[in-house]
Amino acid sequence: AVEDNCGHCDNDPENDCVSPEEFSFNQSYSQAFYFVMSATDMYTAPLDSGDWIGLFNGDICVGSREWSGETVDVPAMGETDYDGDGIADPWTEGYLLDGDIPTFRIYDASVDMTYSAIPSENYAFEDAQVYLVDEVNGILEYEFDLSEGPNLISFYTLPDDNSIQNVIGECSGNISSILGEGIAATCVDGQWNGTLTEVDLTGGY
Repeated sequence: AVEDNCGHCDNDPENDCVSPEEFSFNQSYSQAFYFVMSATDMYTAPLDSGDWIGLFNGDICVGSREWSGETVDVPAMGETDYDGDGIADPWTEGYLLDGDIPTFRIYDASVDMTYSAIPSENYAFEDAQVYLVDEVNGILEYEFDLSEGPNLISFYTLPDDNSIQNVIGECSGNISSILGEGIAATCVDGQWNGTLTEVDLTGGY
């Protein structure tokens, strides 16, 4: 019998792990492990079996593991140069170098969605090391291409805390005011002010 990606040592294909396509990666002889003790989705609910936790270097997946309902060891692969010619091996090109800090993503099987996650601790990659991460919490990020002047946007999902401060964040400099139906918020001295204090799924802004 051969041990599969889920750690099952048998010949039963029914319990083999098949990762989401964007969570696939190549094995490297340079590797570390990030042990995740607990994890929640973007709604702060515990992850379910069948969800996945991935580690990324930019947009390149360098390791992933299916969540089993308890602590999992998420591998992180490093970039290698097997023949020492100064060129990264093709199968590890873009993988982690010593000192790089990988980012976390979660694949939520219940909604067939991948989103970013924030670890309780960040650890820089180093070959042959083991790191303990108390918790990983999923977050939903939006990316909007804003043009100069007024823009009309809406949201298809929101966190439980739908305050302007939580959804929009701190005044970033590229958003000065937000207008709703009869209400508005504007940034003054780094703080959001006005009668628009929460973002609504049914609203346009």
